Amino acid sequence: LSSFKSIKEFEDNYGVYIQHCLDNTFGGTGGIPCYIGYNMWDRELNIYYKKLYSSLSKKAKSILKKSQKSWLKKRDLSIESNSRLLDKKYTEPGTIYLLIRAGDADSAITPIIKQRALFLKKQFESAVTNNK
Repeated sequence: LSSFKSIKEFEDNYGVYIQHCLDNTFGGTGGIPCYIGYNMWDRELNIYYKKLYSSLSKKAKSILKKSQKSWLKKRDLSIESNSRLLDKKYTEPGTIYLLIRAGDADSAITPIIKQRALFLKKQFESAVTNNK
C-alpha cells in the first residue's frame, strides 16, 4: 500500500492479478487461490499494526493489543457467519460453484479487513504526526 499513490491504485493492481489468474485457470477450483483481496489487506493490516504498535507507549501498546484481539474475534465470527450463509446459498455440486462461492466469500470479507487496515494506517500516521 505504501508504494502506491492511492488505495484505488493498490486495489487495481491486485485486481489485475486476480483477473489474470482467473483467466488462466479455466474455471473450477483451480481459480480459488486467485481471490487474494483478503490476503492483500490482511498483509497491510499486519504491517500497519506493527508500525503503530512500535510507535506507542507501553500503556497504549496494551490498549492496542486488547483492541486488536477484540477485533479479531469479531472478524472471525463474521467469517464464520458468512461461511454458513454461503454454504446454504451454494448447495449445487460442481467445481464452478466452489469458485463462485470463493469469490463471494472474498468480496464479503475483504472490506472488513480493508477497513481495519486503513484504520490502523490512519492511527499510525496520526501517531507519527503527533510525535513530531
